[in-house]
Amino acid sequence: MRDLEFTDGLFGQAGIAFRNWNGTGTITEDNTNAKLASIKMNWSPLVLVTGLGWHKVWGFGMSTSISYNFSAGGSRTIEYTENMLRFGDAIKSDLEENTGYPTNLVIYIGYSF
Repeated sequence: MRDLEFTDGLFGQAGIAFRNWNGTGTITEDNTNAKLASIKMNWSPLVLVTGLGWHKVWGFGMSTSISYNFSAGGSRTIEYTENMLRFGDAIKSDLEENTGYPTNLVIYIGYSF
């Protein structure tokens, strides 16, 4: 396949991604270390992924690729715990906009034996 150059060039991809993403954050008061608020985020473990990329394989076995992927579907839940600090609507919407992660850039470098 490598001699016929089928492995070099542009490619498209589609599939299902399994992910285990979650995140937590805590806001504490500097002097007393009192917990003012916390955030817990969970993303769904299964999403559909599509992408476009370019792949190159050299004759000595090294390969590289770069692709731009888009994930569709899935969901994210955010749990806000407000002890002594309130999260305003603007802060919540800003956090939700910046933690969606619908697109990813993937760079791969490898070697074929």
